[in-house]
Amino acid sequence: CQAAQGRMNPGQFSMLHNAAMASGRLENGVLTVELERSLAWLMLNTPDVAQKLKEAAQACTGGAVQVKLQPMESQAPTERRSLEELARFGNVEFK
Repeated sequence: CQAAQGRMNPGQFSMLHNAAMASGRLENGVLTVELERSLAWLMLNTPDVAQKLKEAAQACTGGAVQVKLQPMESQAPTERRSLEELARFGNVEFK
């Protein structure tokens, strides 16, 4: 939701929109945001960011939302997707 853009600094907003750094899902009024374990975790795992995400999610949904920040379980799905995307190009070789 674009409501977060005005609430966060550009670096935070950009990191949240990078699939390698963060992913999120909203289920039953809980926004769960998984953060890449190094840089994104250090930069975004703060009460201030959680509050801004909560405000943005509530503005987008019109209802109460809780925010849960947690480290990504695995980096493998993103890495695999990236390799599959590269494989579409004929000039890329995997060794």
